[in-house]
Amino acid sequence: MRRYLKKLICLAVAVIIAASMMDTAVYAAESDSDSEIYYKGVYYRRPCFRKSGVIGDVTDSYLYSDSYFVHSSKEYDSRLAAMSMSVAMTSISNETLKAGGNGFSDNVHNVTAILEDIGFGDIVYNDDYVIEPTIDTAGVVCGHKKLIDEGREFTLIAAVPRSAGYGAEWGNNFIIGSGGDAAGFDCSADKLLDFVRSYISECELSGDIKLWIPGYSRGAAIANLAGKKLIDDARTALGERVALNAEDLFVYTFGTPSAADVSDDPRAEKYSGIFNTSFDCEIVSSMAPVDFGFDRCGTDRILSAGFRTDGFEYYMSVCDPVISDDYFGGESPEFFTPKRMIVSDGALILVEDEDSYIPRDAAEFLRGLSAYLSEVTGGRQNYSAVYERPLALASSYFTSLSQEKISSILDHVKNDNETIYLVMASYAYFMSLKTEIDLTPSFSQLSSLINVFKAISSQGDAGTGTDILTVTKLSAEIMSYLRMSPDKLRSKAGAYLSRVLKRAMTAVDADERTINELTDSACSEALVHFVSHLALGNIWQSDKAEPFDPDNEQIKNFATLAGNFYNFVNAHYDAVIMSAIMSDDGDLYDYTPLTESQNAGYRRVYLSADGAGFSGRITDGGGDVVGIIDGGVLVRSSDRWIGFTSTDDGGFLRIPNGESYTVTLSADGETVLTAEVCEYCISEAKSVTAFSGSADADTGCEIILELPELPADCGMPSAAEYTLSASPIGGHILGDADSDGEVTILDATAIQRELAGLPVGSFNEKAADADEDKEISILDATAIQRRLAELPANDRIGKRI
Repeated sequence: MRRYLKKLICLAVAVIIAASMMDTAVYAAESDSDSEIYYKGVYYRRPCFRKSGVIGDVTDSYLYSDSYFVHSSKEYDSRLAAMSMSVAMTSISNETLKAGGNGFSDNVHNVTAILEDIGFGDIVYNDDYVIEPTIDTAGVVCGHKKLIDEGREFTLIAAVPRSAGYGAEWGNNFIIGSGGDAAGFDCSADKLLDFVRSYISECELSGDIKLWIPGYSRGAAIANLAGKKLIDDARTALGERVALNAEDLFVYTFGTPSAADVSDDPRAEKYSGIFNTSFDCEIVSSMAPVDFGFDRCGTDRILSAGFRTDGFEYYMSVCDPVISDDYFGGESPEFFTPKRMIVSDGALILVEDEDSYIPRDAAEFLRGLSAYLSEVTGGRQNYSAVYERPLALASSYFTSLSQEKISSILDHVKNDNETIYLVMASYAYFMSLKTEIDLTPSFSQLSSLINVFKAISSQGDAGTGTDILTVTKLSAEIMSYLRMSPDKLRSKAGAYLSRVLKRAMTAVDADERTINELTDSACSEALVHFVSHLALGNIWQSDKAEPFDPDNEQIKNFATLAGNFYNFVNAHYDAVIMSAIMSDDGDLYDYTPLTESQNAGYRRVYLSADGAGFSGRITDGGGDVVGIIDGGVLVRSSDRWIGFTSTDDGGFLRIPNGESYTVTLSADGETVLTAEVCEYCISEAKSVTAFSGSADADTGCEIILELPELPADCGMPSAAEYTLSASPIGGHILGDADSDGEVTILDATAIQRELAGLPVGSFNEKAADADEDKEISILDATAIQRRLAELPANDRIGKRI
């Protein structure tokens, strides 16, 4: 009876203590889940936008797990979203590489490095990625790895479209065609799928696959349409060798333009696993105009101008301090304000328009702009016939130029005597289309206009660069404009544009073919129409026209667009979108600036056993267990910088450089264990073998691999000292009552069950004496629980003794 009562008391105490420690147990279960082992890594990326011009690559961290791909793709995964954005950011090309080094072939360095670092093999890229971009190119990188999902083996393929740094490729965005999905993006999506299909064939892949397509900006639209095509008909897109289920297609896009034809029902449920994250107040994802009949395919996750979650500002300050200062310092959509243009000290400047009819909401303004551009170009059919080629050619050419050449062209245009005639002819053309009354302004209005230009011209660099005599002659020219029909005015303005542009392009050594394409009459006249309406048109009062006056209603739209340019663009910036994604997931709470050691690299430890499995633990320099190995794989880790990358030929442990570590393993029977340690340099994306050795282990022996602390400058491994040895198993980990190689709440439970006379399984009495008072009692369980809760307890718990 006494024994029974004692068991009841012990069991009651165990329940009470277990309840009091519930938070600790839950945390352990979260961090130690066998199916979700996340590890952190470092990658290089090239910021896609800088007002100050070109800068070098920067480092950032990612969080990865194969478990991202073992659920239905229709379930949004914020961690996979962040990882997808990281990969998309690495695909950004460096448009200045042609100036030296290995030229454009270096553009794939960052994206191939991150894919290889998370276990993808056979990484290849198409020719478009490593040649100078043209209006027809679309860079794509592919890699693959094996994946087990509920006992089934899959091949996971990553297909990554180039997502910024496009150069001339940018012009392809303006090609939309007269029907179906936007033609430029659609052809690029076909290029991606063609490359994936050839990749599958060349790598001789077969059977069930999972496909991951991350994309940002233009790359986002390509990924979006590629996902649509795969869901519609994966067999045609990929060939007969492989099978792809819609729920195994993972498409995550960011800052995504609308490119899917609404007549194809792109919001249908079957596409719901395509996820698009964008701000509703940035200019790229506001195009192509919805009035042309376009939408995004799949599920949108829309962020607003005033987006704020805990950590958003902090994440951005770590991710990109430069853009963070701009964004929170006033250049973001939440600081959007209508603008007007005034003349001050002979120069045109933009100021806030407090009483404007323009809405004070960035998203509403962009919606109005989109609708207006559709109206200006006459709808999709007319745009395709008249404006598509000129805008694509102009965009392709100017985005291919260096900043120096763009500045040179602008200087030539500004100092060309015919530029002022181009401006006034374009103005007269616009006015002739907008009013049915006599166009002749009053004498006072005309005099005022000429005086404005005289004042601006007198400012030299601050003005137009046009001499006063030329401006004076303009008065007679304007009178002739007012007697012309709109068609003649457009033709005259187009001729001015052709001559001015030809002289400027010749000065920067543009090739003759490009000059002829951009300066033919059809192209120049279309550009005159488009630009004059964009500069002078009024989105909300498009039928209204007034004589030129910098402070009138006519040009407030353009002043607002120009004055808020960076506010719109900054919301599209990759670091802003990434920070929004990360702050949306508390699992990424440990995002911190990278240390010198983390930036340098880490150890890759490759282990293999001759005919037997092995298990064990990783301990840090203080003797604390920081990782548990089972069957050669890391299954638990207390530090996300310690992880395991699975590859087709096994995988490797990832162990930091910052301090010394010990890997202790026990084999299942007699075995020869081989260990190879490679020091991985982040900046070069290279592994250097630092140590290679093997050890024989009999039953009852442990194999111990000592990894020394290494410097944080990649100047290894010549001075490093490694040891690999086998020795009889001796001692025990204090508190490890169930002998599983680490101290957890399960050890406290084992002690409680032993005291209550309940089945325990393996029970180490020496290890169970956690308070080292030479007897097993409930106090030992309490000591373990206190140690796990970081309360005062025997500090030897968890140490091997």
